[in-house]
Amino acid sequence: MMIRSMISCAVALFLMGGVALASQATLRSSVIVENKYITLSDLFGLPGEKGATRVAYAPAPGKRSTFDAKWLYKVARAHKIHWRPLSLKTRAIVERASQQVFHDDLKIAILAGLKEKGVGDDIELSMRGRTRTIHLPTDVEPTIGVDNLIYDPKSGRFIATVAAPANDPSARRHRITGRVHQMISIPVVSKRMRSGDIVKKHHVAWTSVRESTIRRDTIVHEEDLVGMAVKRVVREHSPIRLSYVQRPVLVRKNGLVTIHLASKLMTLTAQGQAMQDGSKGEIVQVKNIQSKKVIEAVVTHAGKVRVNTPSHLAVN
Repeated sequence: MMIRSMISCAVALFLMGGVALASQATLRSSVIVENKYITLSDLFGLPGEKGATRVAYAPAPGKRSTFDAKWLYKVARAHKIHWRPLSLKTRAIVERASQQVFHDDLKIAILAGLKEKGVGDDIELSMRGRTRTIHLPTDVEPTIGVDNLIYDPKSGRFIATVAAPANDPSARRHRITGRVHQMISIPVVSKRMRSGDIVKKHHVAWTSVRESTIRRDTIVHEEDLVGMAVKRVVREHSPIRLSYVQRPVLVRKNGLVTIHLASKLMTLTAQGQAMQDGSKGEIVQVKNIQSKKVIEAVVTHAGKVRVNTPSHLAVN
């Protein structure tokens, strides 16, 4: 009987120990919170009213805080929670959830403010320095307010004070400086073109670039590009300089051409040899095959030139 009683006591003690272990709280070592307070539920997963007890301020949105073993044990004892750290290295990391306002969001807000001041629609902004991402609480609208905006049209510089969320007196203010760039649309080619290729109308695309980056000899009109022959490789969607293209060569140096001379009284033709390359409308020197005389003529079509004045009547 005594042995049986001892066994019963041992089992009871074991079961009681199991209950104690089961009721022991467990630390949550990594937590993300949305509110501005940290609760017992966040740290130890406690339910109900006790779990809602606030024990610390949460970090700022997007930030994190680390709580060490001593602080955690002090909180557990103060609130009669059955927990103790396994070592002094035990810790809990609490991160505050946030919604982010990015660099491009700030640009959109400042652009809207500049357009209200009458700055042109076709503009681009560049911001000086490193603009950090703004983190907002998850329970507010992620709006941006431009409280103050100064713009100098001569230099293109601006200074803006922005706040997020907008219309919130407690919102943190951010000072942003930068420059306004006027944009211009220029014709480019939609595919890579090689020397000798002729630019057709369906090859032309348009791209917007900063006006300050445009060279003086950059093609800005479509009529200066369509119908031109490429002199060197031209990359797609890149600015094209006038020196990169030329009118298609209709007359080749040392090539045979037909010389035309027309007047009110007669029309003459003769065979000649071009002394230089020529495009439509250009004046080239041509040697008459029969007389060996060299005359000047205007290129009209492929392999054809026209003599303009009666002084060049000696085509034979």
